[in-house]
Amino acid sequence: MVSKDDATRKLELHWAALRSVIESVPDEEIAQPGVVEEWSVKDIVGHIAFWADRGATTLRASNAGSFEGLVWGEGETWVDDWNERESRARKNRPYTDIRGEWLKAHEAARQALAAATEDTLNSPFRGRTVADFYIGDTYTHYKEHTEQIKAWLHEMETTEK
Repeated sequence: MVSKDDATRKLELHWAALRSVIESVPDEEIAQPGVVEEWSVKDIVGHIAFWADRGATTLRASNAGSFEGLVWGEGETWVDDWNERESRARKNRPYTDIRGEWLKAHEAARQALAAATEDTLNSPFRGRTVADFYIGDTYTHYKEHTEQIKAWLHEMETTEK
């Protein structure tokens, strides 16, 4: 059982860490590929925006008591396919637009959590709970990419010296 207070605390903790590391990236390096495979920090920010918005959408649906209209992929590769599609959709957009989308998506995720009850968080969904999907799309995802960006920045620092 996931407590709303714990989820809120972790969301804000991992958001603060993610935002801090992203804001530490120099402007001239924001679109440099190689942070995660061929992705740049700009690509990762867009990727996180998509999934945080998706987490917010799932939680809002649970809060409303209906999952109708939510689209889910099937099979082994649907997440990879969605990641690729969303990456391509943002490739030529300016970072300022993507950053705005990212901030808006986090705020939507934060508001959806604020509106949730523990019952809606812990309600069954697709063989797990709504919280499992929300957490995976938000703060554990934030943590994963924070660590990757930190490692990339560290690598950049040590190879430049």
